[in-house]
Amino acid sequence: MTAALRRLAAGLALALAVLPAAPAQTADGATAARRTLSAHEQSEFRGVGRLDVGGGGYCTATLFDERHALTAAHCVFGPDGRPAPTAGLRFRAGFREGGEQAVRGVRRVVPHPAWRWQGPRADLESISADLALLELDQPLLTSVFPSYGPAAMPPPGAQVLLLSYGRGRDRALSMQDPCHVVERGGGVARLSCDAAPGSSGSPVLARFGGRLHLVGVVSAAGPLGAYAADAAAALPALHAARATAGPRLKRMRPGEGPLSARQGAWKASRPPAE
Repeated sequence: MTAALRRLAAGLALALAVLPAAPAQTADGATAARRTLSAHEQSEFRGVGRLDVGGGGYCTATLFDERHALTAAHCVFGPDGRPAPTAGLRFRAGFREGGEQAVRGVRRVVPHPAWRWQGPRADLESISADLALLELDQPLLTSVFPSYGPAAMPPPGAQVLLLSYGRGRDRALSMQDPCHVVERGGGVARLSCDAAPGSSGSPVLARFGGRLHLVGVVSAAGPLGAYAADAAAALPALHAARATAGPRLKRMRPGEGPLSARQGAWKASRPPAE
């Protein structure tokens, strides 16, 4: 393991041990700015929405193509290994103040085939595969609801932006721009972004050639910043899994397959009654 990976892994262990997350620090020690988007600003990001899970929990998800949204795998499994019933999953695109631009149910969930339960402290390998595709029950036109093509995570020091819902700010989309890539390695990047329960599954975007691209998906966070899977590195295996996955997920036991005991920590926030 390289020195950079050792630092990244050490920071991850500390980050997952402390929840809720403290504000993340940028490379120069300043807190990465976050603000709630106005209704007009949020309309530009209609493809990002809140993923509501049966029982009141939620995460963040992003439209990937007309039929699929992308989120963190641990958002759709319970701490006992049971998959969240698809009947209780709702992707609320452009959710704001109790309403949304569109709402879709989920027909099928496809987690990354390499994602494994690691107990309350996930390792770098688990974080790098903590993604799941949600097959929507009806398409959403990407001409109306923007999606973001994948691109490689940029190098340390590069500027990215994070769009998320989170505890205490779950009724409107928040943006952190800029925040920065602090370290990366093993398919994981540590960012100077701040994150909190509900932020799991949030898209990390970077601008290339004047367009925003999806470079990561947030999985965990703590005092050292947010941790995101490198989207471009993880997506080929996820697409292959989509082609072969059955219609239903089975209950998983520790070490057997997609499962995260961290759901209790990361999906604990409940939105106010609407």
